Amino acid sequence: MMIHQPTLLPSNWLELVSDFDISKIETIEVQIIAKKIKALILEKEDSIIGSRLIQIFLSAVVNKNYNIYEDFNSIPKYVIDEAFFEIENKPKLKGLRFCEKFDSVLIELIAFRDILQMNNFTPIEKERVEGQSDFFIKKYCLEYEAEVKFKMGDQSFYESITNLIMGYSMFLKVNCLVGKEISINIKLQSSHINDNNKKRVYQKVEQWCQSDLCNFSDDDIDITVEDGSEKYLKIECGENTRIACIPTSNDVSAILKSHIQTIKKQFTKRNPKRSIGIIVWTTPINYDSEEKKQIKANIISSIQSEINSLGYICDRLYIYPTALKKSLLFKRKKGEN
Repeated sequence: MMIHQPTLLPSNWLELVSDFDISKIETIEVQIIAKKIKALILEKEDSIIGSRLIQIFLSAVVNKNYNIYEDFNSIPKYVIDEAFFEIENKPKLKGLRFCEKFDSVLIELIAFRDILQMNNFTPIEKERVEGQSDFFIKKYCLEYEAEVKFKMGDQSFYESITNLIMGYSMFLKVNCLVGKEISINIKLQSSHINDNNKKRVYQKVEQWCQSDLCNFSDDDIDITVEDGSEKYLKIECGENTRIACIPTSNDVSAILKSHIQTIKKQFTKRNPKRSIGIIVWTTPINYDSEEKKQIKANIISSIQSEINSLGYICDRLYIYPTALKKSLLFKRKKGEN
């Protein structure tokens, strides 16, 4: 259950975004990120309102709050530029696809920073060309190439729907979302979760948010609406929305295998002397502590068999954020160059 008091956007909200003085943000790193986000909002407008990180920026604009995105302090400028490259060069990216990609970029930045800091790596600034590794880093006198892959589990899809409704609740033109209690049940089976089906459901909720907010039901989703507290929006998701609840070890293996294979192919092609793979795994916020422990155990129990079956992968593979201190070390097979 989520209870939210939205910041309401006035009719001239885009003008306020344009006038927002980024120079008042304290750190250079966050200024750089805020400048990029500001440009994305002015380009894509309300088509990206479903991103929680976009909503945080808009709330900061309305409230003239310059202490935002503090998690991103100490990330070098060139690393930020590299991370945003794929988003900035895809002008047609919007809706669910944009929100997933945008949120993944910022989560990857935090993961990359944490892994570097907690394992005594430092970044190396190099001019990157297409086809190269994501980042270059070093430890002592040794240089490594690093590749980051992000996985948002299917169990996180409800979070995307919740964030979308929260985003639309900020607009005065659909202000009737405020003061409502909304219950959501996504009917998709876990085996049917894919990009096309998620996009279809997401678009249905977008259309519903801009309607008269009547109860809605079809083969994909149930939405019921009741009156609630005057200033708040309450969103509750049914158990089915959690979609298969905790992924099994086999589920985890199937998901991680494709990411590990991708990292292997990329490093095999580039043939770096030393390489590090980083897989960022998001845990849905509606899981309790015991469920999160079980997911972590399933990841750790399944990863070793996938590593063994694929042979040489990289010097080090980190699964973030399950256990940064438990780095898994892998070398080339004996006899390989």
